[in-house]
Amino acid sequence: MGVIDNTGVETPVSSSTNTGNDADGIFMVRSNAINGLTVGYKAVQQSGTGYKGSLRVVGATCTTGAGFNTTGNGSAVSSDRCFNSATTKTAITAAVEQFGMTGRYINRTSSTVPTSNLTLAANYDSTSTTGYAWVEDGTYTTVATSSSVVDDEAVVLGFGAVAALTTPPGQYTA
Repeated sequence: MGVIDNTGVETPVSSSTNTGNDADGIFMVRSNAINGLTVGYKAVQQSGTGYKGSLRVVGATCTTGAGFNTTGNGSAVSSDRCFNSATTKTAITAAVEQFGMTGRYINRTSSTVPTSNLTLAANYDSTSTTGYAWVEDGTYTTVATSSSVVDDEAVVLGFGAVAALTTPPGQYTA
């Protein structure tokens, strides 16, 4: 993602202007599971204390506060070395600390006969409205599902983050 400031950064980030890598994330699905499938993630739990799956400086102590997993309510902590994240789809807002992921769209053009069975989960569907979510506690979280077989369907993932003016500098990882 490169340098994250208080105006917000959303992938892909131009490598020429912000030290980003100019790329989105992606996962491709091919499955003969006739009853469908579920694709999701579990945030890696890092060292340190509190909110170990957030975008954070490795080994940092994250301060808990009322409203940590919400944005814009003024009670989330934004002075530790751990980014806040919303567990439900939330827009990136300038100067309100947040990190999240979204499904930008489903690419079904990688083969001559792809299926159209994969659907993005509501909290990760930015095909009509933009928003980002990230469940940092290590709970398995669904990003996409299907009710039948899937062939050559790729979900293009976007990541977004914004720092508060009080967010300490550092090398943050998720």
